[in-house]
Amino acid sequence: MPSLGRLEITDCNKLETVPDGLKFVSALQELEIRWMPRAFKHRLEEGGEDFYKGDHLVKRTQRYINGSNYWIAR
Repeated sequence: MPSLGRLEITDCNKLETVPDGLKFVSALQELEIRWMPRAFKHRLEEGGEDFYKGDHLVKRTQRYINGSNYWIAR
């Protein structure tokens, strides 16, 4: 998927970790996580187990149920 620039993961409650292949999608610039368990979201935060998989991203966004952003680009 060389041209995938944006990916949204929404309401995939059985997905426990970020797919390993994400780190190889060099064109990916934006990842949005919505309606996912907090444990999944924490894995992607700086210092989390899966943070390195999205280290190349320009923008990261996570949203809680109330819609407020708490994790946006570095």
